[in-house]
Amino acid sequence: MKYLPGSLEIKLHDRLSKTDILDILAEQMTMLEETFGIEEFSLNYYLGCYIDSKKQSFYHEEHNAIVESFNLKNDTKLENTSKLISKNGNARIVSFDKNINVDKIRSTVESIQMHNPYRYWSNNIKVIPSSVVKNIIQDKERKLQLERDKINLLNQLRRKQEEEQRRKEREEFERPLKSLIARKIMESGLTDVEFKRTICSSFDYIKSGAVIAKYLANKPDLLEKYHDSRLIRMSIKNDEGKVGKVELYDLSGTLIFESYRNN
Repeated sequence: MKYLPGSLEIKLHDRLSKTDILDILAEQMTMLEETFGIEEFSLNYYLGCYIDSKKQSFYHEEHNAIVESFNLKNDTKLENTSKLISKNGNARIVSFDKNINVDKIRSTVESIQMHNPYRYWSNNIKVIPSSVVKNIIQDKERKLQLERDKINLLNQLRRKQEEEQRRKEREEFERPLKSLIARKIMESGLTDVEFKRTICSSFDYIKSGAVIAKYLANKPDLLEKYHDSRLIRMSIKNDEGKVGKVELYDLSGTLIFESYRNN
């Protein structure tokens, strides 16, 4: 069975006017009322639309899609106006007016004809022959995909450039420190591991003005010159393996200050 029980198939293959279709539907529904006592109806249908005998589709340019339905004013307030409810004492009586309210239909048609509230929909929705509308959608989708691919490629390139820039900045930031340590290791004649185990306790940048001020408190000329600079601090081990001296270097690797510790 193609349809659920309770559904009747109505197919109108010929191209007809709205008056012809309403007449056929009226005939069908009146027959069901008078013959089988049917009281109310629901409707699921596809309305074929034609211009110059060619089937048309409604194409939404912004969404690049076929419009499958329209929500009109009457769709939002569906009500069976032929359903009459009255009371006989406490009894609720339901009856149905089987006549067609032609005036209501005429009023709906004339209202749209005289002042169409939907006229602006045609600004974004175009009527396109159904035979070509899918090609239009696919062609636009290909163009949109090319544009998305281009944007993704540009974003990837931008991210790579930003990563490369950050890498260069890190290298430039670390270069003075690495250069100084490499020079000190070479001057010591030791390996990297031996140098760090026997001579250098630690080394790093000083980026805090307060720490620089602590070391150069008794060197006002140096403090004035380097208070907001980035300096390199190297802690040198004594014979007992503890920190015996702290050396401060500028970014050129020049020793500017040293301080001995008494342990």
